[in-house]
Amino acid sequence: MAVSSDLDQFLIKIDDDYVACSICLERYMKPKVLPCLHTFCERCLCGWVEKHGELNCPACKTPCDLQDGGISELKDNFFMSSLVDLVIERRHIASGQERVCELCEDKEVSHFCIECCQYLCENCERLHRKIKATKSHKVRLISELDEPESERLSFAQDVVNCQKHPESKVIFYCDTLKATILKLKPKEDCLDTNMEAVKKWLEKINSMFDQEKEKFNHTNINSTRNYAETLLHHANPVQLLSPRPEVTRRTDELLKIGDDWEEPVDGVEFEAASDAVISNLGRIKADACVKKCSIENFPKKVWKVDKTCLIVRTRDARGNDVTPRQNLNGTLNKRNGEVVHLKFSNNYDGTQSTIFRADVKGKNRITLTIDGHAVPGSSFEFSTCTGLVRTIGNQGNGKGKFCSPSGIARDSRGNTAVADTDNSRVQIFNETLVFKDVLSFPNFKNPLKPGDVAISEDSTYFMTDSGNNQVVVSKETGQLIRCFGQGEVKEPRGIAKHPIDDNVYVCSYGSGAVEVYTQDDEHLRTFGIQGSGHVIFRSPHSIAVDSKGTLFVSDFVQLGLVYGCDTLGNITMKSEALEYPGCIAIHSDGYILVHNGSVFSGNHCFYKLNKQGKIVSRIDAKEYIIRCTPVSS
Repeated sequence: MAVSSDLDQFLIKIDDDYVACSICLERYMKPKVLPCLHTFCERCLCGWVEKHGELNCPACKTPCDLQDGGISELKDNFFMSSLVDLVIERRHIASGQERVCELCEDKEVSHFCIECCQYLCENCERLHRKIKATKSHKVRLISELDEPESERLSFAQDVVNCQKHPESKVIFYCDTLKATILKLKPKEDCLDTNMEAVKKWLEKINSMFDQEKEKFNHTNINSTRNYAETLLHHANPVQLLSPRPEVTRRTDELLKIGDDWEEPVDGVEFEAASDAVISNLGRIKADACVKKCSIENFPKKVWKVDKTCLIVRTRDARGNDVTPRQNLNGTLNKRNGEVVHLKFSNNYDGTQSTIFRADVKGKNRITLTIDGHAVPGSSFEFSTCTGLVRTIGNQGNGKGKFCSPSGIARDSRGNTAVADTDNSRVQIFNETLVFKDVLSFPNFKNPLKPGDVAISEDSTYFMTDSGNNQVVVSKETGQLIRCFGQGEVKEPRGIAKHPIDDNVYVCSYGSGAVEVYTQDDEHLRTFGIQGSGHVIFRSPHSIAVDSKGTLFVSDFVQLGLVYGCDTLGNITMKSEALEYPGCIAIHSDGYILVHNGSVFSGNHCFYKLNKQGKIVSRIDAKEYIIRCTPVSS
């Protein structure tokens, strides 16, 4: 029968691009798939191992560990086998040869069974549909084989039956595999970008080589010197006199070359990637010129509680940013005599960085060297200070100003969100604490009264709203997602997202309980009231979670307490009595920071509690107005 030219081209494309082994260049025979997903004939792989003694993928060189059974134990590529069969059948059709029924072997075919891969005449097709074992098979008219390309592709998809229920077809579609495949595209783009970067470096190095080679061929210093020496030692005075002006001129030209010659990169090497599946191919590394390197952010003053990032820019002799071959070394010499060796991370953009903490008050010193030579600016002194670090904003309703700020949170990118309660908004500041954006929801029944903020890993904001007795969920851009908790929370204050179970914990100040929700607003449980766990609150105000998942809740009443408990409300810690414990945060070293004080008391301070709830230290406020709220590190 006749087949369109489009189908011929389609079959040729399939044959060339998909069903040909790259070793023998023939259609696959018993195709085996390697762990790297490249496919080859079984006999070709056997020959490859016999020749090379081991199996590294012939296409990408990825090693493949063979089991005791050798090549035969590798997985068969059933899809490719089916595709080969399909191509063979399609080519037979395309050849125009008439086929006979494969059951009765007599009459002209009219149908094709996809699952049996058999051609059938009309009589046998009717019988095929009546037999119990084959009546559910997918049978197509021969004319349907000449369909548009998008439909023809579906014939290559074999029907697969469930292994546990052989009579049923598998209808499950793997969304996980689909998502995984989608992730490969950015990886591929990244590899292409890195490959282009490597090519540019290679072109630059070849260009430098060609320039120096051209200069050498043009000047040919060695040849000129040999010629002049030969004249000097072997020519007579008359023979020497004639070429002398030319030799003198040429020598003067050569001597001038050193005056404007630019030193090339001293050395270049390629640092190969340690893992074939990572997102880069490797890095070009070159010699850094120590005199051209510099310290980017020379700290004159640091705070005792802070971690400080120090950045060093590395350049070659021309002043170009490079990834250095040499090691950058640094030491922090503390005032008390302690010496800390700094570890630098290469940012692969011409900079290296290190994080340090100068926890000894007074003058400290940092020394930086490359191959034993001091980086310009090293060594340098800086002061470690204690006390108030910084005050953000002041009283008011403008950008960056506050009216009763009551909760604070920080996301993974360094943005800081502050619940500006009496201004009915949440303000967002960037990593340098400059005003960035504001979240407000004017369409609520009552004005928004945010008491606290929690931020998920995907920058979703969870805010308590005592004005409407609810939790508000929005995007960082201010787009409202949903509200929940109206049936459970009363005067909600503190909120926290648990780092282990990912649930949201809300302090219901008015009902004396902690309400627990999923991030999709499903209410899970209540604890803190009589009969719901061991802890009993009167007015839970603020909540924080440490890295191990322990919840810490402040009970804001006179002679109140801070409780540590598990996710079910079982007490694990009870603090010493505090005056009015309010906002609470967990420091990176495990200590608990609690703001203490209220409008009924002029005694505003922060308490530092240890893991047993004992008071370690106290920081008194200099003014009645609370200027800041601690933030979890």
